[in-house]
Amino acid sequence: MTSSTGVGSSSHLDTELLAAATGIVLHHVPYRGSGQTVAAISTEEVQVLIASVTAAQGAVESGRVRALAVLSSRRSPLLPLVPTIAEAGLPALDVRTWLGVVAPAGTPRAVVDELDRVVGRVMAAASVPISAQATLPAWRNLRAGPGTLAGNRAGAYRRSRSFECLRP
Repeated sequence: MTSSTGVGSSSHLDTELLAAATGIVLHHVPYRGSGQTVAAISTEEVQVLIASVTAAQGAVESGRVRALAVLSSRRSPLLPLVPTIAEAGLPALDVRTWLGVVAPAGTPRAVVDELDRVVGRVMAAASVPISAQATLPAWRNLRAGPGTLAGNRAGAYRRSRSFECLRP
């Protein structure tokens, strides 16, 4: 059995990608958040969990769970002793997650612009927490500005990902 943060969540889809690439069959148990999924793997309610490094890091470092691999082409600086999926001998998967800062429809433009300025300052900062260091360079390169999450850059990225291993 495997857990995720909900049906259609990135942890659910990443698990389905791994299952399709390896031919394993897993029974999916959706939970309401990453804390519940980490607790489920820690107490052996489930046997497989694909979670963000930041969600699983505490359980891995405390020894409650064992990280087998990261689903990326490079090791995580947060868990440098954990091999990549390819290093672990499984099909190479390079799983990436897009994050966006959103506001309710109708938010005044001045508020959206201020939020964009603050996010821009954080992303340009020379010193960032270690938890952000692994992904910050990619965020800086992909930062598109207000109103463009569904625009050209996000759309081009989605179109570039074929997900061949999910196709029959």
